[in-house]
Amino acid sequence: MKSKMIGKHEQLIMTLDEFEEMFIPTPNHFLPYPDESWRGCIFDTGGPELDYVREIADTYPDHVFTLMTNDFGGICVGDGYHLINRLGYLITVVPIGENQSLYACDELDYELTI
Repeated sequence: MKSKMIGKHEQLIMTLDEFEEMFIPTPNHFLPYPDESWRGCIFDTGGPELDYVREIADTYPDHVFTLMTNDFGGICVGDGYHLINRLGYLITVVPIGENQSLYACDELDYELTI
């Protein structure tokens, strides 16, 4: 993990594995059985799953992260509820800090980012 300060704001840059270990995504309780992607923790971008994500984002915005594609064509996670390039949402046990933002990506993209 790497972080850099931009004024009083801290930007966290980490791998997807580090994200999962640090923020602890919660299981998607809408799934009838856990799937193998992110241990069943990804919430869909439509229907009742999206309604649930929006409800959590309104109440606990620091616990919502967006799974999306990045500029390199890979998969990344960013803090907050986003619409552009979204693939799904993650709700975590551990919130992001008040003056923090997050960019988590796979190992190859992490090497290109740092």
